Amino acid sequence: KIVEFYKLYHKAMELTSNQEYKQAERKYMQALKMCRKDTYFYVRLISVKLQLKKDKQATKFFKKGILRGTSLAQMSHDSLIARKFKSDSTWHKRYDFYRQKYNASIPFQEEKLKLMVLLEKDQAVRNLMRYIQNGKRDSLVHVQDLEDSKEMYQVINKIGFPDRDKVGEDAIGAMMTLLLHLLNDGVRDKEELAYFEPMMKASVLKGAFVPFWMSIVVDRARVISGLKQKYGSYWEMDSTGRRIITPIENIMEVDKRREEIGLPKLSFSKKDGLTLPLDYKD
Repeated sequence: KIVEFYKLYHKAMELTSNQEYKQAERKYMQALKMCRKDTYFYVRLISVKLQLKKDKQATKFFKKGILRGTSLAQMSHDSLIARKFKSDSTWHKRYDFYRQKYNASIPFQEEKLKLMVLLEKDQAVRNLMRYIQNGKRDSLVHVQDLEDSKEMYQVINKIGFPDRDKVGEDAIGAMMTLLLHLLNDGVRDKEELAYFEPMMKASVLKGAFVPFWMSIVVDRARVISGLKQKYGSYWEMDSTGRRIITPIENIMEVDKRREEIGLPKLSFSKKDGLTLPLDYKD
C-alpha cells in the first residue's frame, strides 16, 4: 500500500505542476485511502482544495493534517496556504488547538524531547565552527557526534527506531539530521549503516519515515565510505555549476530499488535540475 500510495502521490504532484487540479485532486484522494501519515501530503492536498475554491474541504484536511503532525513551517512553504492564514484568522487558532492535541498524542514524549535536545546540541557545536581554530574543529565535532550516538542508541534500545508513530514529525526530522552527522566519518559507517538501514526501511514501509530522507542517509553514508550510492539521491557540483548525481551501484536496478521505498523513477530528478548519470536508462 505504501508503494501504491507514493505512485499516486507523485502522479498527483505531476498533475498539479501541470495545473491539472481536478485530476490531481482525484489522485490525492485515491492516495489518501492507502496512507494517512505523510505530513507533506496534506500540504499538497490542502493547496489543491484551495486552488479549486473548496475552502470547507481545505479546512477539513487542514485539521486532519495537523492532527497527524503537519507543521506550520511545512504549510507556510505553500503560497496558497500562506495567503489563507493571512486572510482567515481562525486558521491560526485552529492550528494552535490541533497542534497541542497532536503533541499530546505522541507516545514517547521523553524520547522525543531527548532527540530534540540532541539536535540542538548538534547544531550549537556546528554553529561555533567559524570561531574555532581549524585544528580543533574536527575533534570537537567528532566528540559531540560520539556523545550523541550513545544517546541515540539508548533511545533505539528502548523503543526501536524512533519514527513518526513513536516520536512525531519534529523528532524524526531531528533523527535524520543526527544520522547524517553520525554516518560521516568513514570509520564505522558501513557497520552503522548496516544497523540503521533495515530499521529505516521498515519504518518507511509502514508510512512512518520519509523515503527521501532514508535515501539521503543511505546514499551519503555509502559515498563517504567509498561506495557507489544506492538510490541516486546524492549529487555533487562540477566546475560548471551543474549538479551531477554521482555513480550508482547496479544502475539498471536503481528504479526498482527506488520503487521499493516509494521514490519515483530517477528520471524524476531532472525536474529538480539534476544531471543524471550517463549510464542511466529510463
